[in-house]
Amino acid sequence: MSNPMLQAFKDFLKNLIEEPENKVFLLAVSGGPDSMAMTHLFLKAGLKFSVAHCNFGLRGAESDREEVFVKEWMQQHGIKVYTRKFNTRAFAEEKGLSVQLAARELRYSWFEELRQNIPADFIATAHHLDDSRETLIINILRGTGIAGLAGIPALTGNIVRPLLFTTRNKIEEYLEINNIPFVTDSSNLHTDYLRNQLRLEIIPALLKAWPGWDTSFPDTLARLSFAANIFQQKIKEEKEKRFRRSGPAWHIITDEIQPGEAGAQLLYELLKIYGFNLDQTREIALALTKNSGRTFFSNTHRISTERGFLELIEISPKDSGLFIEVEPDTSEVLAGRYILRFNRIDIKDFRGFSPGNQTAWFDFHKLNFPLILRNWRPGDRIQPLGMEGWQKLSDLFIQYKLSKAQKESLPLLCCGEEVVWIPGLRSSGRFKVDSHTRLIFKAEISEER
Repeated sequence: MSNPMLQAFKDFLKNLIEEPENKVFLLAVSGGPDSMAMTHLFLKAGLKFSVAHCNFGLRGAESDREEVFVKEWMQQHGIKVYTRKFNTRAFAEEKGLSVQLAARELRYSWFEELRQNIPADFIATAHHLDDSRETLIINILRGTGIAGLAGIPALTGNIVRPLLFTTRNKIEEYLEINNIPFVTDSSNLHTDYLRNQLRLEIIPALLKAWPGWDTSFPDTLARLSFAANIFQQKIKEEKEKRFRRSGPAWHIITDEIQPGEAGAQLLYELLKIYGFNLDQTREIALALTKNSGRTFFSNTHRISTERGFLELIEISPKDSGLFIEVEPDTSEVLAGRYILRFNRIDIKDFRGFSPGNQTAWFDFHKLNFPLILRNWRPGDRIQPLGMEGWQKLSDLFIQYKLSKAQKESLPLLCCGEEVVWIPGLRSSGRFKVDSHTRLIFKAEISEER
């Protein structure tokens, strides 16, 4: 009896990995339908593999039942299985991460540790075409470049995703035909997370409004991936052409870089790995048409505009004045003559906002830690709470009639390069507390007495 799914699986894997029959795989198996189908396909294909299962302890007895299910099924089929239980919530609190990000960091760290110890050649995950489609939509909603339009890559280093040739519906059919058991993660039925909202509500609505729109998705994804690869090759060529080492600095040749959006986008692709954002590269592109001497900072690098080139150099924290890292558990910091205090508040314990600008509240899970306390830099901007668009801090300082000494000594709370809070003046609306907030990060400022 022919098995088209198995043959498609073999063909797809061979296109990704040379001689997969001679490789050793570590399969990430939750016990859900996708990972159980993947395990069955590896088994039927006669490949060499073992299984790793993470118990994140997030759903109590349900998480424990999944672990038992995976262990028993693997043992029945003579498959070596590794399991580990994590205190995911404690790790998330310690690292200042969302529970989702904490679970991701824990599992991939453990998978790589296992891979090296077994040893195995590849870690296999059960992502499929529907996951890739959801990832593309999420990237569009959050803002992305062309690389983010390519969905999930089938091979990244030693991580392979051998089910990206098929869909969730095809996987469910395969499970039913082959009588393969699986468990259902109850959290996947809730719409608390964006991916679940897409899967359960938004994509079904799109299919109802435009039936069959998803059938062309594999071809669309292939074209976008092809375009992304060409784009990345072009950026690599631009970097090789423009970057010249000069002692501790890089000189970036700026010939034919225009001050408009095209020039800003090119500079962003060249400079983003050094911590510069798109708003900064727009300012840098504009500065190329003016006199030399403008300086721009990321958390790690400084760029100066010179005649015909940009000078890029790594900086140490002391080079940029005040530089204090704020971790999730930081409670108090002395920054010059100011004292800043921080606290985390569960939304259930929140008693409302207090008046004035000496205190600010942010959605903890919108922030990326460590936050940075630093001095003002020319070109700094903020998207003020309650306002549309961005505003230069220099304009705000004029509006609030701050003296030169005041603006230079005021500590700014930043998330990466973005200003989160100008203590005593304004906070950013991009990190505000809203109806989805579960944990609040509170910041207060006072002058040292």
